[in-house]
Amino acid sequence: MNAALRAALRAVLAARPPAQACADWLASAHDHPTAVWDAWCEGPAILPLGRLFDAIRISAATVHAAADATAHGEVAAVLARLRGPVVRDPWQDRYYALVPPQTTETWPTGYARCLGRGAWLGVPVPGLDTRHGLIWRVPMPWPGVLCHPRDVADLVQAGHLRLSGAAP
Repeated sequence: MNAALRAALRAVLAARPPAQACADWLASAHDHPTAVWDAWCEGPAILPLGRLFDAIRISAATVHAAADATAHGEVAAVLARLRGPVVRDPWQDRYYALVPPQTTETWPTGYARCLGRGAWLGVPVPGLDTRHGLIWRVPMPWPGVLCHPRDVADLVQAGHLRLSGAAP
């Protein structure tokens, strides 16, 4: 990969210190962080789960039901209550809430799947709108700040109840 592109991307992120720090932290999840930076020069990077974070895969239908909305602003406001980063995959119509590693061992609900060691997740570069599909619906505010699994489980449960007609 072109070192000049990687340097240009780092220069853009340097003007956004939290985004730069988050990008470095996310890249450190990979055995080859430079490969992550190279991938971000062209689109999302594929990161291993289970080291620095796990991810809870939630259907868009569940998230939209929990928010009782489909409008971007309303959905984003509900997801912001998770107090951690959430990636949106419009191709698969899913959201991924990043949670602490080993959440897979205690994840309490079958209505959303928790992905950990052995799984990989496409992650857009922090701090930039790359227009490559995957987006940060809730940006990572600082390295290591992740969603609390209980908050995510509550959102998933609320969405499931609304979809099943059991919620008001």
